Amino acid sequence: MTSNNPTTTTKSNCNIPPIETMADAENFIRQQHQQQHHEQQRRQQQHRHADPSLSYTILWSPLPFITWFIPIIGHLGIATSDGVACDFQGPYYVGDSGRMAFGRPTRALTLNVKDLTGGPEAWDEAIKRSNEEYRTRMHNICCDNCHSHVAYALNRMDGLRGPFMGLCKEWNMVNLCFLMFFRGRLLQPYFGNLVCQFGPFFVFVLIVWLVKKF
Repeated sequence: MTSNNPTTTTKSNCNIPPIETMADAENFIRQQHQQQHHEQQRRQQQHRHADPSLSYTILWSPLPFITWFIPIIGHLGIATSDGVACDFQGPYYVGDSGRMAFGRPTRALTLNVKDLTGGPEAWDEAIKRSNEEYRTRMHNICCDNCHSHVAYALNRMDGLRGPFMGLCKEWNMVNLCFLMFFRGRLLQPYFGNLVCQFGPFFVFVLIVWLVKKF
């Protein structure tokens, strides 16, 4: 005996596509981040923070917890020709409004761009290409991170001399890390930024020394 009642189905109004594999999930997350970025970019165009004193610089700021124990490691960004900071802040997201993920930079290294083929336009175009590329990438703190984002941009600037007076042919996360630690200049306020980088480490060393002594 069959029922005369029609079978009803419920249609979902949700726009989420069916997710069956990890790749599907990553693609969905990437699309969501890209949509959020486009919306944020539209709102931020009128609020871009430019600092001309940071033009053509690599920027560094302390990374909470990690810098406290290993002062050589921090968060890296790069500034455009008009001083707008750009940094790889997280999975599929690059900040390009001039405000870095962990606050104002505390150190900066100005690069010599006199031999750069294409001048300011080439510098900005390379940063733009790096931003677009890293908006498609998952953030990996060990292998593909903020340092990699900066290196990607620098390696696409024809005529720019490599790190350590050209002794290194390519930029990468390792030589950028050491370059900023040994050659990056402190920004104002000098003493405050110095404490931000080294203060927690020296406190930690002092505590360890006191514990061992007593």
